[in-house]
Amino acid sequence: MTKYPKFVQLKNREQVMIRLMVPDDEKKLLEFFKNVPEDDRLVLRNDTTDPEVIKRWANEIDYDKVFPVIAEHRGEIVGDATLHMKQYGWQRHIGEIRIVIAKEFRGKGLGKVMIHELLEKAAGVGLQHIQLSFVETQVREIKIFERMGFQKIATLPKYVMDVTGQEHDLIIMTTRVSDIWKKLEEIIQSTEIDIIRGIQ
Repeated sequence: MTKYPKFVQLKNREQVMIRLMVPDDEKKLLEFFKNVPEDDRLVLRNDTTDPEVIKRWANEIDYDKVFPVIAEHRGEIVGDATLHMKQYGWQRHIGEIRIVIAKEFRGKGLGKVMIHELLEKAAGVGLQHIQLSFVETQVREIKIFERMGFQKIATLPKYVMDVTGQEHDLIIMTTRVSDIWKKLEEIIQSTEIDIIRGIQ
């Protein structure tokens, strides 16, 4: 964790700082999620506009259970990505990734960089598989992860309900850490994204 923060120059030449989330990020994180488009918030697992939800996340950070990485641009959070890990049981070799990127920073390579950070952590702690969950309306996100090498392994019809009460199919995707790590390195190198430096 001493490698953070690090600075990344995206495809549009904007520079973003990647670092771990800390308790002092509570206010910035709440503002970030309030600015996430409503359509995106409909399918999030928590009400991220609720200050108590963000307060709990900020005050209960445990990097061994949830590894939270944020992207910051000009003092504002523009990306939030987390790797969820189980310490015991038959799924302890499986990590789950969740990611939200500010609308104006989508399509610029930031999401790939943040996933790369989480995969590096996953490999470092010995995780073998990464799992993602989407609803069927998240077509763009599903295609992006398919291009990175994730595969759909299950579709559960009408399995989840958004905040309006509408039911959606749940789509589960997965990949092996060893497979996706190599492919994502190649993708980042081919898309003019430059990881400039880290501060030790």
